[in-house]
Amino acid sequence: MNWDYLQPVKIHFGKGRVKEIKEIARELGCERGLLVAGPFFFKSGFAEKVIKESEGMIVASFGDVSPNPDVVEVDACAEVIRQKNIGFVVALGGGSPMDCAKAAASVALTPDSIRKYHGTGVTRSGWTGRYTGSFSLFSKTVVNSLNMEEPPTT
Repeated sequence: MNWDYLQPVKIHFGKGRVKEIKEIARELGCERGLLVAGPFFFKSGFAEKVIKESEGMIVASFGDVSPNPDVVEVDACAEVIRQKNIGFVVALGGGSPMDCAKAAASVALTPDSIRKYHGTGVTRSGWTGRYTGSFSLFSKTVVNSLNMEEPPTT
């Protein structure tokens, strides 16, 4: 089997890199950022520090992200993006905020729910390096109340 794969993803990682958000956003022609982070970063005050250090580039935040975020959280984040006319998203934390941010940013370009595009998005175990890709893993924890099929149990 032969195949080629190209996924150009630029990641900015390291101590003090928060100060570069404003410059990076400008280089990309972006304005009006959204910070997506887990609750710990809001409780600790670090999310507020990131927003402040963006010097006005990050104009909103979303912190309702649980481990393996569910479709309700992704849709809520996407609605913030739509309502506040967000131009870029910064994810702070581990895989859950990154998965939520990527899925929400993608679906926010449509009027739809993420459910339309991601069948049963259930993760049962983490993957090393999955956070740098263009895909997201999240859960459908509300399947019964939405009359949707049960997620697989494997």
